[in-house]
Amino acid sequence: MRKTKTYIILIIFSFLIGCKDNKKEIDFHNSKINSEWSTIEYKERNVEFKFPEKDFKIEHDTLRVDWLGNVHLQRWTFNTKSKKNNPNFAYSFSHYKYPEHNFTEEEVDEFFDGIVENLMDAFDAELLYNRQIDYNGNYGRELYYFMPSTKIYFTERTYLINNEQFALTVITKKDKILNKSIKTFLESFEIIK
Repeated sequence: MRKTKTYIILIIFSFLIGCKDNKKEIDFHNSKINSEWSTIEYKERNVEFKFPEKDFKIEHDTLRVDWLGNVHLQRWTFNTKSKKNNPNFAYSFSHYKYPEHNFTEEEVDEFFDGIVENLMDAFDAELLYNRQIDYNGNYGRELYYFMPSTKIYFTERTYLINNEQFALTVITKKDKILNKSIKTFLESFEIIK
């Protein structure tokens, strides 16, 4: 479990770093939040997802985790500086490749449980919702949690597909937790043939 905690803390750290640096201001006064989203194609993995606009940051990293080996991370982050006009603070799509580890069916629940436990510990967060989900028969989790110290809320869907993890995360505030753009983003994930 300690190995999982180290891995999750590295992931969280890289996510938070990715959210702090977007310099372009976005004006949402004249845009419709739930329409005309930009489709982002991740051709290397035959995946697509949507952001409210194409103004995003991409980061790449390789992490070494003892029990998983090298973990290759690629993350797209759309950070909304205009908190008054966009219902959410940030959107993130992350992809993790585990080339040196093959997950067995027995490890999948432990893997997801470890993610949940370590997110709560690392963020000093409270878990509000944790549900098993799937994408075309592949394992996944849907999480909803918040950090009392900052009063921000996270909604996340993460899937383990062919030994690779895909995670979609939205950060928002309490009075915006049911906004339609969260659902639009989370449901935009698609594996294309």
